[in-house]
Amino acid sequence: FKALILQGRILMTTRLFLSLRTALLHKEIQRSLLLDFQPYQMMKVLIVSDIHANWTALRTVLAAEQDYDNILCLGDLVDYGPQPFECVGWAVAKFQEGGWFLQGNHDWSVAHNADARCSIHYARLAEATRKFTRRVLDHRAMVFLSELPLRLELSLDGKRCVACHGTPRDPLFRYFNYDDP
Repeated sequence: FKALILQGRILMTTRLFLSLRTALLHKEIQRSLLLDFQPYQMMKVLIVSDIHANWTALRTVLAAEQDYDNILCLGDLVDYGPQPFECVGWAVAKFQEGGWFLQGNHDWSVAHNADARCSIHYARLAEATRKFTRRVLDHRAMVFLSELPLRLELSLDGKRCVACHGTPRDPLFRYFNYDDP
């Protein structure tokens, strides 16, 4: 489970959230979202990633970091942990409040009942918890996971930033390697 706070100027409009929500509701979502907010506003963003159905850890982070304006989840709400229902339920509620959520390889795996293509050391655990998660989650939660975008592009102080679970080249399955160009 990973979390960090990003504080900076993010350009923001309500129209973006409404169009994103409408796109999700109508299943017309693009796999990449571009956010170029206006006018400038200081905003503190809580970034979380790799929650992996660990509701206790997520609640601990949320209790420790209550002072944020928005949340960005870089994916992997599910698999490995015992409480996917609670974690996805929280994500759906936060999304409806304007939170930004991206799809990780385990979210994709559960939604499509496919191999997560994770490390060989975790493959058996991922398969077992995928089966468990698919039994626990309802249809609405599965649709939410399946329709999460793969990446989010932000403009911060005129700089282009890309948020994704893996790498911009392969947002789902590629691990970041510091030696890559």
